[in-house]
Amino acid sequence: MTKLWHKRLGHMSEKGMSILSKMNVLSGVHDINLKKCSHCLAGKQTRRAFKSRLSFRMENILDLVHSNICGPMKTKTLGGCSYFVTFIDDHLRKRAWDTASKDSTEDTAIEWLGRADE
Repeated sequence: MTKLWHKRLGHMSEKGMSILSKMNVLSGVHDINLKKCSHCLAGKQTRRAFKSRLSFRMENILDLVHSNICGPMKTKTLGGCSYFVTFIDDHLRKRAWDTASKDSTEDTAIEWLGRADE
């Protein structure tokens, strides 16, 4: 009967079931002695940690830049832009810029390049 209640209560701990048993909440259960539950054992498995990787960054600004554009957004910015572009310089990390449309992305990139070393 203990095993049945253990399953019905979402694999509750032995301590929790013992408290409920003392409060006479669990009918037909007087002695709480849970044997190894395969589901509980599987749920508490741990894995080995991943090997730590050394973080590699480019040494100079603009050696490696990744870019992505997002939009159109439903709500425009105060400046009227519906898109934003991310420029991720591997040395500096991340900066995002608003752009009014996909067509103006090139102008935004040129502006970003002009300010990238600030």
